Amino acid sequence: PSFLRELDGIRSTGFAANLQQTEDGINAIGMALHGPDGLVTAAISVAMPAARFRPLFDGGLVATMRAALAEIEEQLASR
Repeated sequence: PSFLRELDGIRSTGFAANLQQTEDGINAIGMALHGPDGLVTAAISVAMPAARFRPLFDGGLVATMRAALAEIEEQLASR
């Protein structure tokens, strides 16, 4: 049940966060990339030292990643 709640949160926000869960001192954000058919075909992620995470996150990291993701999806759709 907690895993399913976590998946619901990821679907809601559009990204997954790994806050030192697999490696001490490393945080990461990941987002699914959708192909022209709407199915998830790949993902992008950004990992960084935990000490740099909060300023980057608060400074618009998620929005920057969403913009990059949209550009990649657009390029895939035009092929």
